[in-house]
Amino acid sequence: MTTLPSLGFITSLARAAFSSRKASFGTVAPLPGDLAQLASWIAAGDLRVPKETFAFADASAAYERFLSGKAIGKVGLTIA
Repeated sequence: MTTLPSLGFITSLARAAFSSRKASFGTVAPLPGDLAQLASWIAAGDLRVPKETFAFADASAAYERFLSGKAIGKVGLTIA
């Protein structure tokens, strides 16, 4: 996979390095074939998105986990 960061993303990283901001956001556009490669890895079981699932009744706990900054991947609710 050969996705390159956009110029805007690189610029925002440079600005963040020389400012007092604690976070920087940007986007990266995939090159042709990148999404197909990701799909094949997912289908083969070679790539998983880490996720935590909470029951709908525990929505407040899910939200607290999301806000904690310690969640890796996705935080979801199960609705029966």
